Amino acid sequence: MKNAQKRTTSKTLQIETRIRSGIAALGVTQVAKEMGVHHSQISRMQTGKNCFVERAAKLLAVIGFDNREETVIIKGEQTAEVAKALISMLEHLKGETPDCCNSSGASDSNA
Repeated sequence: MKNAQKRTTSKTLQIETRIRSGIAALGVTQVAKEMGVHHSQISRMQTGKNCFVERAAKLLAVIGFDNREETVIIKGEQTAEVAKALISMLEHLKGETPDCCNSSGASDSNA
């Protein structure tokens, strides 16, 4: 039970840090504008003991919202470049088969 609480606390802090960093990166005014609230609301969400950001982070940690083991998300202006590079790499690999999978090569070496 204590191990689970430690993991949740650690994950909660990581999520809380990401939320606060995101707000700092965009700026309180921009976040407030996009949420349709006054900037003082965003400041209030971040202050005080057991504030909204802390509670939201804990909820997200408990439900495993941030578990992204099988998902890769690419964001930003370079997304198209990354996609083209991946397609190019995959097309290059598509025509190749490893020697160990080549049945004719395996039978030749056994003869």
